[in-house]
Amino acid sequence: MENDLLEAIVQLPGGLAENTEIPLSLLILRSDKPARLRGKAHVVDLRPYMTTQARGARRRVNPEGLTTLWSALQTGRPGPSNRLVDVGAFGRRMVRVSRPGRDDIAWPAEVAEADSDRDVRRRYGSIPVEWIAEGDSTISFDVAPHFPEPRDASRRDIPSTTRLSALLAAPPALQSMTDGAVADGEDSLYVPTGAGAAATTPPTVSGRVLHFRVAPESIHPEYLAGWLNSDDGRSSLASALDRAGSGSIIRAVRSDPRSLWRLADELVVPVRPLPAQRDFANALLALRRVENLVQEARADLWTGEQQADLVAGPFDSLLDQSLERWTASLPYPFATALWTLTSRNGVDARHRQIFHTWESYAAFMATVLLSALRQDGDLADVEAPVLRRALVGAGLSLERPTFGTWNAVIQRLASRFRSMLEGEAEERIRVCNLFGGPRAGVLAAVLNPNCVQLLAEVNSRRNLWLGHSGATSEAALQTQIDYLTNALEELRALVGEAWTRMPLVRAGRASRRRGELTQEVEVVMGTNVPFRPGSIRVGEIMEEGELYIATDGCTRPLPLSHLIVLRSSPSSERHACYFFNRAEGDSVRLVSYQMTISGEIYEPRAEYDADLAWLLTP
Repeated sequence: MENDLLEAIVQLPGGLAENTEIPLSLLILRSDKPARLRGKAHVVDLRPYMTTQARGARRRVNPEGLTTLWSALQTGRPGPSNRLVDVGAFGRRMVRVSRPGRDDIAWPAEVAEADSDRDVRRRYGSIPVEWIAEGDSTISFDVAPHFPEPRDASRRDIPSTTRLSALLAAPPALQSMTDGAVADGEDSLYVPTGAGAAATTPPTVSGRVLHFRVAPESIHPEYLAGWLNSDDGRSSLASALDRAGSGSIIRAVRSDPRSLWRLADELVVPVRPLPAQRDFANALLALRRVENLVQEARADLWTGEQQADLVAGPFDSLLDQSLERWTASLPYPFATALWTLTSRNGVDARHRQIFHTWESYAAFMATVLLSALRQDGDLADVEAPVLRRALVGAGLSLERPTFGTWNAVIQRLASRFRSMLEGEAEERIRVCNLFGGPRAGVLAAVLNPNCVQLLAEVNSRRNLWLGHSGATSEAALQTQIDYLTNALEELRALVGEAWTRMPLVRAGRASRRRGELTQEVEVVMGTNVPFRPGSIRVGEIMEEGELYIATDGCTRPLPLSHLIVLRSSPSSERHACYFFNRAEGDSVRLVSYQMTISGEIYEPRAEYDADLAWLLTP
């Protein structure tokens, strides 16, 4: 460092070294650094580029990671996985941070040595703190401080952030429920270390619980509990546990005061003005009351004291046109099929369309999973043959896919990706990177096993009902429509607005702005056309005109396979979405599940060979 020999620090994926999970970093030294690198060094994060050929196999850096490293060293251009920083940025120092006038509420933190005061202010945001130096300066090769959190393009209000440590009015504590009831303290927050939600009252289940007493002048306890129970909050807590934990195999936080303060100091919390926090808290309490009313209504339904329609009546206003409203949060291929369903009037027409609607979601979901699988060549080499054998064994084929085919693909691949998502930090990073960079909680909602089970149940009903050889009465058709509509409501409750956090986009022109690669996109969500324009930062250029799943700041956008395509109408700005239906000789048949001039089209198979060959060839 003193002789300016450091050219790069490369964070490698965990598990590369044999017989150990200790994370490794690669230091590249160079005695003849060019002028542009004097006093600077590259930081490169290759953790998203980890791959294995089979479960339990040795890990390695995939070819895209090696390309990223080569590009960073050769061009010096920053990207989602590489930065060029001053060598002084690696200097770190320990400081003792405290709340003003409260020396009894103090904790250790590691900050930049070069400008410690600025780093402290950045770390704790609008919350006032004091600090003093504590101990000698060190050199840290951790790359995490040099990579800010990516922006969430779906969020319109992005509050400032702080650390939980700056919001506490007492030292954090770890208490055991098996030793007796935990005292119910004022302005307290209880976070179970196992299963369970954060709450402002002590839990009643056994196990250990983290007890935080917060400063009410800075944070509303109900607001904080609600945020920790959100997808972003759970993700922040998981990251804090990983960074504050110890152990190379199982990461765990020790129960000593210094370790608990470290956990609180690693937990990032969004801070809004107190009036806004109270609004959030009141909204959460209102939702909780609604949940209680639903539970009471469900109990009343079976007591027989009221007629069924009277029990459900008070909730009609909440459910009115909910499926139509939901279309705005969905990818265009499914949203248009669902919108077409809501616009159908006759029983026969609605009956046909509701099956098309379910098949459109199954086909879209399967296409996303297959596209993600193709992103990782090693994983595809293992999973694709297994998937093909499973389809053949069930009498199904990707050359002539049915609802059952898509369902089988979803069951196999969703389970595989879910196991990766539930694994250690490197596996979570890897799988999120395959899907265009969503947060782990968002991807978990899309891969929810209850959604997979719901699709399987709908497919089973479909086979039963459509396989009926006799005539079906209008009343029976309406019963089937009611069942499938209720299933759509259940799907809506499970998925919510998750797809808005990993949106479908169509790529436009790309450019470099301030050293970052930025690309114009059309957001292919909802039912409105022309599509909403926007721009996102990406690590790789997307092919213009193609469909991708991509979040702002993603390392690698997910190119959507041509199993789903958009085709524009020559007479209007309306786009029709077509789904791959079957391969027939030199052509492929594609069908649409929305209202359009042509319900099916044929296109040359040669244009689809690149997308289909790896799926169809044994």
